[in-house]
Amino acid sequence: MSRHIANHPSASVSLARICFAIILTASLSSATEEEQELKDIAWAKTPPEVDDVRIACIGDSITWGQGSTSIWRKSYPMLLKAKLGEGYWVGNYGKQSATASRSGDLPMYDQNEFQSSRFVMPNIIVIMLGTNDAKTANWNQAAYAEGMTTIIQTFLDKESVTSVFVAEPPPVYEDGAYGIQADVVNQMAGSPVGTGFVADIVKAMDSPRVFLVDVYSKLGGAKNSEQDMFYGNDTTGGNDGIHPTDLGHAGIFEAVFNALVKEKAVNLSEPMSPPPGPVPTPIHVLLAQNSPPPSTSPSPQPSSSAPPSKGLPSPSTKASPPLTKSSPPSKNLSKAEEEFDKAFGVEEASGDFVASSSSYSNTGIFYVALAVPAALLVLAGVRTWQARKASTDSSGAPKVVHSDYGSMQDEINAL
Repeated sequence: MSRHIANHPSASVSLARICFAIILTASLSSATEEEQELKDIAWAKTPPEVDDVRIACIGDSITWGQGSTSIWRKSYPMLLKAKLGEGYWVGNYGKQSATASRSGDLPMYDQNEFQSSRFVMPNIIVIMLGTNDAKTANWNQAAYAEGMTTIIQTFLDKESVTSVFVAEPPPVYEDGAYGIQADVVNQMAGSPVGTGFVADIVKAMDSPRVFLVDVYSKLGGAKNSEQDMFYGNDTTGGNDGIHPTDLGHAGIFEAVFNALVKEKAVNLSEPMSPPPGPVPTPIHVLLAQNSPPPSTSPSPQPSSSAPPSKGLPSPSTKASPPLTKSSPPSKNLSKAEEEFDKAFGVEEASGDFVASSSSYSNTGIFYVALAVPAALLVLAGVRTWQARKASTDSSGAPKVVHSDYGSMQDEINAL
């Protein structure tokens, strides 16, 4: 008499399922609540307070933050949020590959980001589109002008909107990258700057609420004179000459911030500007000083009792603390990151915006927590394959394995 023993890999399958559950749990728990809250704010998922001045940043991957080392800390919308502080809400509605043209490969007007931006009742709009329109397959000047006009007018038609700022796209440092034509972007800015397609669109709107923002020359213009803003170690964009580095995103922030202050869209101090002389002060030094550099004719500071302009609710009662050089650096950041955060006042931003240094260490913990279960999962798969192979013969039929009792009986019968 013999017993038939089937060799099933159920134990290995169960182990694989357990490993999968461990991986899922690790991925969910790796992001702290603080980090998740930061991402929600960066991607405009956190609603503004009732009395906040609401700023919506519309654009493509550059607005989204691609190229920066942290889209929720160092993209220009989030630098703007850190600078303005409490009383202001900034939503990042950047969409990768978005075009102004309705005939482009990804029209901004049809994207959820654009539709969502209209429903937060924004007060101030910043639009920066055109880089993807400049692709060889997309470029059509009339379609670009029509698309930009439609987007601008859509916001002007909203009662809550007090001002629309239209930024020229940054210059292209790698002609032909992603099919983007540098000469087309140059024409959008014009020569001299401010006389190109974007300026023409702003003038054609013929509205006292629409303003031009010169991002193009701030990031080096046609001469590509700001190489550090597109090439360097402070980027995740692969130095592609299209997406700015952290320094480049800071340049966009400065151009936008200066425009907002100049047109009195926000109630803060005078705009920052480089000091006279052939060698400009580095941007991070200007921001660390938190004041305009000395000039021959300093502008008078606005009175704190002045009424809010442009019909916006005044954030004066909720003003953020002044930015200082004594801001404590984050212990887990590199020296360069510490200097950057101190310069831009990231540590002084409101508590619901600042990422703690734990977000960096949490990333390492996440990968370690992911690697161990993954290795176990691979091992479980190998064991399953080996078990199945051992349980079948060359024809694929199940093998019959005799127990010790059956083997002894067979030997007795053979005598």
